[in-house]
Amino acid sequence: MDPAKLNLVDHVERNTVGIPSSGGVAIGFLANNPGVWFMHCLPEVHTSWGLKIVLVVLDGKNPNQKLPPPPADLPKC
Repeated sequence: MDPAKLNLVDHVERNTVGIPSSGGVAIGFLANNPGVWFMHCLPEVHTSWGLKIVLVVLDGKNPNQKLPPPPADLPKC
C-alpha cells in the first residue's frame, strides 16, 4: 500500500478488476466524459448493501467534454 510503488507510467488498462476476499485495489481513471456515472461491484445484491459509488464528472475545457443544455421542453421537477 505504498503510493511510491504504484505504477503510474506503464499501467494496465481494463474495465473490470478482480479483488480477492479482504483485499483492495487502487484505481486511477481520466474523468473526461461529463455526466453522472454509477460504479458498483458485479453482484447486483451488493448495491443494496451500500457497495456502490456515484461519480459526478463536470464539464471539461474542450467542446467534446461538455454536456449539451437540456431541451427547452424538458419538464421541471
